[in-house]
Amino acid sequence: MSTAEDNIIGTSWAFPPRFSRYAKSSVMVTGAENIAQSLNVLFGTQRGERLLVQEYGCDLSSLIYRPVNSATAATLKNQIERAIILYEPRIIIQKLVIDTSDTIDGKLSIHLEWLEEKTNNRRNMVFPFYAAEGTLIPAKP
Repeated sequence: MSTAEDNIIGTSWAFPPRFSRYAKSSVMVTGAENIAQSLNVLFGTQRGERLLVQEYGCDLSSLIYRPVNSATAATLKNQIERAIILYEPRIIIQKLVIDTSDTIDGKLSIHLEWLEEKTNNRRNMVFPFYAAEGTLIPAKP
């Protein structure tokens, strides 16, 4: 059952795409879940990965082996802001913070707060970004 808010924000395929055996159709998402999944896809897509829209994506993997410092955090923030402005027009960024408190584990956390432009609903999410694919640091006891 869709609500007026869902109709305003839109409907799209769920990610990852899956199909409902009972409805004999693809699973769809609407409303806030649609935007959250769209942002996850945007953050996880590298520029040039989509053949028909070569500029789509955040290109976060270009920062994987860079030192975790304020310059890398600023670059990450700029890339995310650019991608959202270009490819997610349904939201307005209210706050974007790159949390570097877990840098010893090679992890940065992207804290994003936004305003849904047409509904004025405020939402937020935390997206983990791993600056190193693996570390030799032993697990915390």
